Amino acid sequence: MILNIIIDYWVEIVLENLVPPHWADGTPKDLTQPSPPKITNASYDYKSQLFNIEWENDFDNLSADFSYAQLMVARNEKGPYAALSEKLGPTDFNYIYNLGTDVTEEMEGPYFFRIECYDQSGNKSFSEFESAFVPDFTNPAVPDTLIGSIDSLSFVNIQWPKSSSKDVRGYWLYWANSPDAEFSLVSQTILTDTTYKYYIEEKSLTKIFIIH
Repeated sequence: MILNIIIDYWVEIVLENLVPPHWADGTPKDLTQPSPPKITNASYDYKSQLFNIEWENDFDNLSADFSYAQLMVARNEKGPYAALSEKLGPTDFNYIYNLGTDVTEEMEGPYFFRIECYDQSGNKSFSEFESAFVPDFTNPAVPDTLIGSIDSLSFVNIQWPKSSSKDVRGYWLYWANSPDAEFSLVSQTILTDTTYKYYIEEKSLTKIFIIH
């Protein structure tokens, strides 16, 4: 009798919790990235101050829902990359970028280019980057002040502020007996500090210093 009660109770619970099946339908989401172009050339011509970027489109693997590509540029290979061109189609294969006529020190150095590719589902891919280099033709800024003093032991102590240019490797310090005389280097080794101590054998001798 006890066994029959347990079995009946279990069957009742199962029947009450049965849920009739429901059917669902939908469209699979496209997650396939489009095949990106390959940059074949990135160069800079300092005479015209133009970048020339060329690439090859992968027509064999071009997706049917291709939307557009866009040329991107960064000053570091890891980015961030910013859009350089307008939206490009599969028949575009090069882009000319004018750096401008007034190239400043901040504009010199490497530029990194890559092409980002989009399809109609919003999937994105990008090419390997290629780089081009704007040469450094800007003379570094000379320190605006030069301070000197002579101590009791005939040592001249010279100091100056750092150059405002970011790529300065060092300084050359020159001396002469008068502003109109020919200046000579006080050291054949470039100075990497902003101070220099120089010994004068005759305390009464006048010396003029300049820094480059």
